[in-house]
Amino acid sequence: MPSLQKVKDLIQQIRACKTAALERDLVNKECAKIRDTLSLEHNDIRHINVAKLLYIFMLGYPAHFGQMECLKLISSNSFTDKKIGYLGSSLLLDERQDVHLLLTNSIKKEFNHSSQYVVGLALSTLGCILSAEMGRDLSTEVEKLFSHKHSYVRKKAALCAVRIVSKDGDLAENFKSSVKKLLSDRNHGVVLGGVALGTVICQKRPEFLEDLRHNVSHLVKLMRTLLQTTHAPDHDVQGVTDPFLQVNILTFLRTLGKGDETSTESMNDILAQVATNTDSGRNVGNAVLYETVKTIMEIQAEKGLRVLAINILGRFLLNSDKNIRYVALNTLLKSVHTADGPAIQRHRTTVLDCLKDPDISIRRRAVELCFALITKDNIETLLTEILALLETAPEELQMYVISNIFIPIERYAPSQEWHVNTVLDLIRTAGGFIRDDQVSSIIALFASQTEYHPVISAKLYKAVREDASLQPVVQVSVWCLGEFGETLTTQEPKIEETEIISTLNELMHSTLLNSMSKVFTFNSLMKLSVRLKQQSNIDLIKCILANYTNNMDAELQQRAVEYSTLFKQYDYLRANLLEEIPLKVTENEDGTGEETSLDVKNPKNVAPAKKPQEMDTLLGILGPSDPVPQPTAMNGVDTNNILLDILGTGPVLPTTQETPVNGNDLDSLLGMTTLVADTSTHIPSITAYEKNDICITFSFEKNPSNPGSFKIKMQAKNTTAFVEITEFLFQAAVPKGFEIKMDQPDSNIIPAQAQIEQLMTIMNPSKAPVKMLIRFSYVMNGTKTEDQAQVSNFPEELTN
Repeated sequence: MPSLQKVKDLIQQIRACKTAALERDLVNKECAKIRDTLSLEHNDIRHINVAKLLYIFMLGYPAHFGQMECLKLISSNSFTDKKIGYLGSSLLLDERQDVHLLLTNSIKKEFNHSSQYVVGLALSTLGCILSAEMGRDLSTEVEKLFSHKHSYVRKKAALCAVRIVSKDGDLAENFKSSVKKLLSDRNHGVVLGGVALGTVICQKRPEFLEDLRHNVSHLVKLMRTLLQTTHAPDHDVQGVTDPFLQVNILTFLRTLGKGDETSTESMNDILAQVATNTDSGRNVGNAVLYETVKTIMEIQAEKGLRVLAINILGRFLLNSDKNIRYVALNTLLKSVHTADGPAIQRHRTTVLDCLKDPDISIRRRAVELCFALITKDNIETLLTEILALLETAPEELQMYVISNIFIPIERYAPSQEWHVNTVLDLIRTAGGFIRDDQVSSIIALFASQTEYHPVISAKLYKAVREDASLQPVVQVSVWCLGEFGETLTTQEPKIEETEIISTLNELMHSTLLNSMSKVFTFNSLMKLSVRLKQQSNIDLIKCILANYTNNMDAELQQRAVEYSTLFKQYDYLRANLLEEIPLKVTENEDGTGEETSLDVKNPKNVAPAKKPQEMDTLLGILGPSDPVPQPTAMNGVDTNNILLDILGTGPVLPTTQETPVNGNDLDSLLGMTTLVADTSTHIPSITAYEKNDICITFSFEKNPSNPGSFKIKMQAKNTTAFVEITEFLFQAAVPKGFEIKMDQPDSNIIPAQAQIEQLMTIMNPSKAPVKMLIRFSYVMNGTKTEDQAQVSNFPEELTN
């Protein structure tokens, strides 16, 4: 027999290697020696060679050539050889190996071995490398071992059955009837295996839930026995009797009781006992309480029991252990939108204390829970705490807060004054993290609050003077200064016009601002040229604009040229072109107009619901049998007089003739044309759809040369104040006898308080009553929404 190096000597040599190269060289030499020794078929030292191969394998080196040696060791009569052989099989084999058939036969033979430990080795190995084929071959043999005289084997068999059912749910039927027998065993390990087996059967085969619910009473009895046992040395862990079994029983009860009132009633009493009698002073007791809370939340427990569960989570928030506080916040966050919301509100103060926790993950969960807890009654308190957090929070948390804070502010604002002041505080505290789409929403909010314009302009002017490096703050501030910045000159402390212009000029020269922020500032200066009163300041603005006519930035240069030309040749138009943006006018029931804020919805013209017969007639238009009309390439856009629309002179009527005033380039640039209005009756617009923050309106224009043809301009508006709509797709279909042609929309993204347009041409040769089925989809807050509606309230003028 050749001399053989011991395993511990090999381990010492490998650990003594100074470099990875030396280690690889040593391992390669040792593997070569092992191959030579294995080829000599020395059975007495085979287990030593395999043991060394296992250590080499655990270091990450290939050792697959020892697989057959493991099978030889399994067939040996020595327990030491079997132990090394089964351990090697567990590590070196997996379910994809071709030697499984040989191993399956060996394991099946071992199930009848007289030694319980050999049977246990076979079951452990089967659980480690089980494949679906092995499970089907050996499931019956494993089920027979549930009746083995040794509890050690019964426990191993139950755990192996769990692995078999997890691998192939169809085999659950073989073990379903054996769950009750395992639960009735006197050994805690066997009962634990039975509970795990029952749980996985319910998860893999929900149709067996009703059969397994007969075990609820026995599980309740088991749980009560564990609670009443005062001292069990074999199972006691820090004063709690077998917490591992308790946790698994609670999980099984949660699975059985979900959606079943009868089972829930049987569990209520025992869950109340566990929740009140378990010691929360130690971590093991907290583990049992946590599982109890999860069980109460998922089953149809009575209201008092659910309140008790929320109170337990409230105590968890006061625990010094960070992990316990974290799981409590997570569980409360899942339950806040259920009927338990009022009970969670009572722990609001404790949740607010978590905002000051040094652990960033706890603060993040606390912020999420605070957002979920916001209501009309507590928004002022919670927002104050969240704004205080922003001053010390790291950047990633500030970004999350700013991205989510505007929605509850808009929804639950107690007053417009509070709404405006809160948004101003946000801009001053964390304005650098405001997104581009939120910039436009904030501008829309400030523009609509006319009575607060002096306060807004004063605070934004101060903010931009203090820090001009934050792009979102600068963009909001300079837009508001250009729109109503003249209020600074009439309030205390009074700010001179020259000081405002000087501030904006400094922003134009700042190297901290990007091109878009400078464009905002440029437009603001131009607007101030019609807001300010002193002619000297207007001349100063003209000089500032003229300095940028040769700027390297193409956008600034183009605007400077256009604005300078407007000053020189079309100064009489400047006041009207740059007048303040008017508020949206909503028509009252009595026909009078009333100014409202920009986010007011007008559901007056929503199309009424039609009869089912009419709906069914058109529903087939967009069905699978007929393709949905797709937008075609955009043809020439029917442009109306841009100036008339800007000057607010009323609706633009269809045109019959266009005559340019003159031929210079600026006329073309500003769209200055003289239009001769059609004397025909104006066709009223309709609202085709208004729901779920989407408003779709149709405006019409008849073709004088073709009475059977008319154009529809579809306008889709996002009525939310802060949320952007993306991937907007509009489709339309008409009955047979009609023809429809759709142009490309101008965009598929609708910012908050904005709208997009899409043109359609309808051919109606028979002049039949117009009907249309519209279908559209969009993405908002990451959720895709689809809807459709029938539009039948088309004006009669279209068929005359």
